[in-house]
Amino acid sequence: MKILITEKQLKRLSEANTLLDNLNDRIDPNNFSYEFGWRDSIVIPHEVLMEGSIEDKDITVHVNIGEVIYEGQDVTQFAKNYVFWSGEGNDSELAYNYKMFIVKKINSLLRVTPIKITEWDVNLRV
Repeated sequence: MKILITEKQLKRLSEANTLLDNLNDRIDPNNFSYEFGWRDSIVIPHEVLMEGSIEDKDITVHVNIGEVIYEGQDVTQFAKNYVFWSGEGNDSELAYNYKMFIVKKINSLLRVTPIKITEWDVNLRV
């Protein structure tokens, strides 16, 4: 038996979005900027992306941090090496608080699913 698919049908099949794709489309990285302290530190992400499988209830959130601003100055390179991780391999207070901020925002998007993420599901990349 042969199945014939037109070019238009093939294009539609390849462009079919999953629920996760649709949720990723709703993410605006500008809504994930985080002010820490007395608004003297601002973390501005370049990209926020969910990966994984909703069916398997296994979602990872990747946050690519674009800039870190401290008192009006770009301190991204310093933050990359010293601010987000303590010397003991643990998250710093800023990294932990930012992850919890991300968790709250992503869980509000995932409210239509049975999935709830934790800070362990958030991967910060600088």
